Amino acid sequence: MTTALYETLKPYLEFLHLQITQEEFNSLEKMRFEMLSDSMYKTFSTIFEPEEYALKHVLDSLLPLVFSKEALKGKRVVDLGTGGGFPALPLAIMLPDSKIMAVDSRKKSADFVSKIAEKLNLNNLEVLQCRIEDFGQDFLYREQFDIVVSRALSSLSVLLEFSMPLLKKGGQAIFYKGPKLDEEVSEAVNSMKIFGITPENMSIKRFSSEQLPYERNFFIARRMKSVPKKYPRRPGIAAAKPLC
Repeated sequence: MTTALYETLKPYLEFLHLQITQEEFNSLEKMRFEMLSDSMYKTFSTIFEPEEYALKHVLDSLLPLVFSKEALKGKRVVDLGTGGGFPALPLAIMLPDSKIMAVDSRKKSADFVSKIAEKLNLNNLEVLQCRIEDFGQDFLYREQFDIVVSRALSSLSVLLEFSMPLLKKGGQAIFYKGPKLDEEVSEAVNSMKIFGITPENMSIKRFSSEQLPYERNFFIARRMKSVPKKYPRRPGIAAAKPLC
């Protein structure tokens, strides 16, 4: 394996003890090629340089595997607000026994991710164009997922309202966050109370500057109590009037 993707990721994967097979690398490399060859890619990202793509799209998408790989294996996972397919596409490559769903309200996003998934033969990835608020009120999806992930969608308070209704009891939400996570946690006290998030069923995972060339934090929470039927509220309300 001598591709730019491999050479960029290798030291970080070794440091994080994250193993990737030759076949998985080949699929990740093909994903990069297919994405960058598609004119729609620029709609979702300004990252074209190989090293930056490897770190900010591929490695970043795979970070939950560092601390929750066993929890993700063979499970039903949904990526809320998938955008250009991150982290849904890399996770689908790395978790062939899991059922991954990528949800986005934009038709362009759903079409793009579907196209890339088809070219990669990712039969374990389903793509849905839908407002997240409507998705969470649909009986086909409410309380049906083991894991909810979201990478760059909204504030912590809004994410809790979006994700908790989708999780089975004991299911886990994994939110990608940046340097302002502690501030978001402070602002989401009321939201956490509503959805039963306590120190006993939540945790924060921080990646240091020694582990990554950028700051990345994760907020992780389990749904342990029933979610009132009124959540998530109608489209647009969670963002306009957050519960915090």
